[in-house]
Amino acid sequence: MTDQSVLPAQWIERLESLEHRVAQAEAQLALYQQVSLYGPAVDSLQSSMAAELWTEEGVYDIGDPQFDADGRTAIQALFDADYHRQLVASGCAHTMTLPHLKIQGDAALGLGYHRLFTQSEGRYELFRLSVSRWEWRRVDNVWQTTRRVHRLLGEDGEGRKLLEQTLADMQAMEV
Repeated sequence: MTDQSVLPAQWIERLESLEHRVAQAEAQLALYQQVSLYGPAVDSLQSSMAAELWTEEGVYDIGDPQFDADGRTAIQALFDADYHRQLVASGCAHTMTLPHLKIQGDAALGLGYHRLFTQSEGRYELFRLSVSRWEWRRVDNVWQTTRRVHRLLGEDGEGRKLLEQTLADMQAMEV
């Protein structure tokens, strides 16, 4: 940056504001890239690529103890499991909506929907529709998932509860 002593104060304020806004936009784009990579990575059996979206100690809470995973190694094993490989072999697509984001410094929270489509007899059907909460941390200028929580949208109300809680958590975050 140039010598601040030669710039008017209002220019300095505007430059600082612009730098902040650009940094927020860059963070938002990086997080969107994270979410958009997940589906193609798991559907192409690039389990290492998908697992790298998480921190070493990251958590993937699907809401089913059979599939929940703690730690990147366990998350990668989930994507390498026979069940997942069979799902991919039969034709499936993990698709995410663009998440609503709240970014605060080096922490971020995202909320969206996750749809899993499966193929049977040449027809694609929605197999699973869930709410997806993403929690990220930026380390060395790289965003990684610390926790991802899924809850099905169903009669038990767990998906709706996750929507409500995450929106409340986002509102509680400082700007």
